[in-house]
Amino acid sequence: MEVREKYRQLSPDERVAIAGLKMQGCGVREIERRLGRSARN
Repeated sequence: MEVREKYRQLSPDERVAIAGLKMQGCGVREIERRLGRSARN
């Protein structure tokens, strides 16, 4: 699945969290790892 497709399925809060991670210099893998963890909670 393309990254943009994934982003369309995210809630606004998740988008903000991802933007914050990107600003901290986190890579896509790190973001996906955190998203995977938050999705399970």
